[in-house]
Amino acid sequence: MSTCHNLSIIDEEYLGDPIDMFMFHFTGCKLYDSSLENVSLFEYISKKYKPHVKTLVTQQSSSNFFAVLKHFTFDSDLQRMSVISSDNQDDKLCVYAKGSPEKILSMCIQSSIPIDIKEELEKYTYVGHRVLAVAYKELTKCKEWNDVNKIPRDEIESNLFFAGIIVFENVIKLTTGETINILSQANIRTLMATGDDLLTASFIAREINMVLPDQDLIELSFLDGIALSCAEASIAAPFTSKIFNISCVPTLIKEGRASLVTAFGSFKYMILYSMVEFFGVIALYGVSSNFTNNQYVYTDIGLNLPLVFAMTLSGASSKLALKRPLGKLVHPIFIGGIVLQVLLIIGIQLTGFFLIQKMSWYVPINEFETYEGIYYKCYENNVIIIVSYYMIIGLSFACLKGQPYRSRFYYNYVYGIVCSISITVTLYITIYPERKKEKYSLISALLTFSFYRKLDP
Repeated sequence: MSTCHNLSIIDEEYLGDPIDMFMFHFTGCKLYDSSLENVSLFEYISKKYKPHVKTLVTQQSSSNFFAVLKHFTFDSDLQRMSVISSDNQDDKLCVYAKGSPEKILSMCIQSSIPIDIKEELEKYTYVGHRVLAVAYKELTKCKEWNDVNKIPRDEIESNLFFAGIIVFENVIKLTTGETINILSQANIRTLMATGDDLLTASFIAREINMVLPDQDLIELSFLDGIALSCAEASIAAPFTSKIFNISCVPTLIKEGRASLVTAFGSFKYMILYSMVEFFGVIALYGVSSNFTNNQYVYTDIGLNLPLVFAMTLSGASSKLALKRPLGKLVHPIFIGGIVLQVLLIIGIQLTGFFLIQKMSWYVPINEFETYEGIYYKCYENNVIIIVSYYMIIGLSFACLKGQPYRSRFYYNYVYGIVCSISITVTLYITIYPERKKEKYSLISALLTFSFYRKLDP
């Protein structure tokens, strides 16, 4: 227990697997790093082993200490780890192994294994305890260190003497069961990946309601895939949490879904906003007209930029939805929605474009003045630009996704303020009285004219 682990010392603190740390602290021993050359204990180590010392372990109850000379690290395929160590009383080398009971027992001499070992293991694993088995043997054939390097690991870890079992209590965190229930209610499949005994895993699964009492358990075995078939392969979580339990998982899923919906909504809005400008300009090109520079500035910076920024500020929903959001842009629902809204945009703009020409006070475009051959001041320009303003505001609201993945729109206070200002300014632009002709290029080009007021050619 004091030597068979992978603990290391950094700044006088033990670092390593929590199981190893609990086990080592239970022994009451102290660990020294071989890099500490001023440790007086090194003087008592045999000269032939001194260059190979990894760590030193001292016991509080006696003057004996152990020098760990070699590690065989834990391997999930082998289900065990072992160390080769020597004590200060003699030069004998011993192997200490630790791992799953099934694996360690298969490596032990049969006569050293108690008859009732299976009953003992079931007694602890059935109530959810984690059990490790330990074994040892003396390397009598190894007189020199070079002899150790010539022996393969499988041979070193064979014909062991069973020493006993170490039992750890698996304390289930209070938030685990509640989190599993939240995920289950949202139809999110939960899986348990564990290296523990099957009985231990099944007990934990029932305790956290991952498996209902009336459900049967089916034992499955999976082969490692290519990416995880080697010990050096690693998996890194794409997120971190300062909370050492799984209560952050529902929050992570809610935030992830809200981010996905926000990205899709913003992308859709930018497409539709571009279509509003595009088809508006195309319609005006047909009558030798166009937006003024100031109209472009107000549309792009005065309306679009604040709206698209405020749209992204809605938070995630407080509840985890049953249905997953749309996961890809190239989807019939997403593409179909854009196509229908583009057709609606064209229809509204053309309706305004042709409706203005039927008004009794309508003045044909060719009766207005041109600037470099373009009619900036005309009824067609006014109706298209003002209709476009309101469509942009309306589209931002339509693309502002709320429930079930994001909070309701009225909780987005920034969007509410921005939208209110945009509507107020646009209404002011719509009903703003016509200025004098000499101020047209500075003021009226930005604020346009009311399309229900008669314009003077």
